[in-house]
Amino acid sequence: MRQKNRSASIVEAGENYAALNRKLDELDRHFSGKYAQLVLATRLAHTTFLHPFIKEIEPVWAGGKTDTTVFEEVFSGDNFTDFQATTDDLLQQIEVNSAMLDDGWVSTVARIDDYLADVPSVVEKIGIPTDYYSQKLLALEAETNNADIGGSILYYIGWSLAYNQKNEKAEVLLNKLKLKYPEHRSVKRGSVDRALISLKMKQGEEAPLFSVETIAGEKFELAAMKGKFVFIDFWGTWCGPCRREIPHVVEVAKYFPADELQVFGMTSYDTLEKVKDYVAKNKIPYPNALGPEEVTRSYGITAFPTTFLIDPEGWILAKNLRGADLIQKIERQIGAWKMKKKMSEKG
Repeated sequence: MRQKNRSASIVEAGENYAALNRKLDELDRHFSGKYAQLVLATRLAHTTFLHPFIKEIEPVWAGGKTDTTVFEEVFSGDNFTDFQATTDDLLQQIEVNSAMLDDGWVSTVARIDDYLADVPSVVEKIGIPTDYYSQKLLALEAETNNADIGGSILYYIGWSLAYNQKNEKAEVLLNKLKLKYPEHRSVKRGSVDRALISLKMKQGEEAPLFSVETIAGEKFELAAMKGKFVFIDFWGTWCGPCRREIPHVVEVAKYFPADELQVFGMTSYDTLEKVKDYVAKNKIPYPNALGPEEVTRSYGITAFPTTFLIDPEGWILAKNLRGADLIQKIERQIGAWKMKKKMSEKG
């Protein structure tokens, strides 16, 4: 029944999308192309929000399946083929310096590359690179004098690169953003600075210490965890991808002995009641706390979930480990650390 409802919803989205396009065609003809750029800008905006492909992928962005099955189905389908052709055509026709062009569509287009990277078999089949849209957007940024568009392109691509730990490329784009578009909202709100901080929070760096009160009213101090590994999950009950990862984190907490590894959750943009309710309903066995702003800022958190594996001496061992094989990933990191420690002790 759920699949049938989903299919009906996609069909309805396609019908609505087609109806809007017909209306735009009528407007363009009525004004004899006088407002062609406004029509193109409107087409681009509603394509990136209302196209059936977007409606197909939205449940995945909201936290769909734990594997790549949905990605492969969606990106192999006709809707993505049409979306790709339509956006290519619109980006070629659009006047990049038009005041009618806003930046609301940029984040959606930039995000698609993240998902292309998860379906290498499909990418190979359709013959496009995993940074297909990033290339197009950066070419657009090089031509535009629209600060909202240019700044948003650099921010969303830089942010994505930072989250995926492609630090050198991310740093170049984020610093370019600060210099070229100092009035862009991402710069003025401190989002770019936080993203740059996140680049420093990598393997081999000392983990910032913190002391917080858990939702159970107990104190949790990172300094007190010295001598064992710590896995910190920055998450939120509102975050679909976070909820998708929680079962894997729970498995980690149950798998590793408490005297070897401590799992800890730090939520943001949540209420105590919501977190307590979610933890109870999902039988989450490890401590959680509402993350203070100063803690999330010190770790450079710009996206959720973000995870850190910290070694027994307080140094970051790995970042953004996640997925169904989370236990194996952590085991490999711990094994490598122990081997390195043993070798250093032997001299």
